[in-house]
Amino acid sequence: MTAVTDAGTGRILAWEDGIPLHYEYTAGVAGEAFLRALKQGRIIASKCTRCGEVRVPPRTYCLECQERTRIDIELFQSGRIAALSTAHLGKGGTKTPAPLRATFGYVTFEGVAGGMVHRILSEGRREARVGDPVAPFFAPVEQRRGSILDLKGFRTAAKRRTGND
Repeated sequence: MTAVTDAGTGRILAWEDGIPLHYEYTAGVAGEAFLRALKQGRIIASKCTRCGEVRVPPRTYCLECQERTRIDIELFQSGRIAALSTAHLGKGGTKTPAPLRATFGYVTFEGVAGGMVHRILSEGRREARVGDPVAPFFAPVEQRRGSILDLKGFRTAAKRRTGND
């Protein structure tokens, strides 16, 4: 511990120290199912057993009517970009060259509430735009660990691809 003391009285005015804390957060029932599905190269949603709302990421309880949900609805369809943001500045405020810029988007799926924020991987000559269809792009099977990063991002392409393509 490092202390700052008053020269006249010797009283401690401030100090620097650390408190060793260890946190472990679980993803919860719905989050764990979602991450296990990503490890398998799938995106799943929850479906309310009362009102039928389908939501991604999945929830244990429906946000609309608070009923229990089923957490096993696989999203086979491609999504669409609902919002985009591209980082043009790097650490320290320096401009990032175009090939190194990271673009993130909010991806929604037709007939599904909610959505996912993830990297947008543009293919082709133009940058991605709001409304563009996207397909999930997964890491190769041997690299997946049950993390959101098992999904490398969404490609601006019509067909679903895995890291093995």
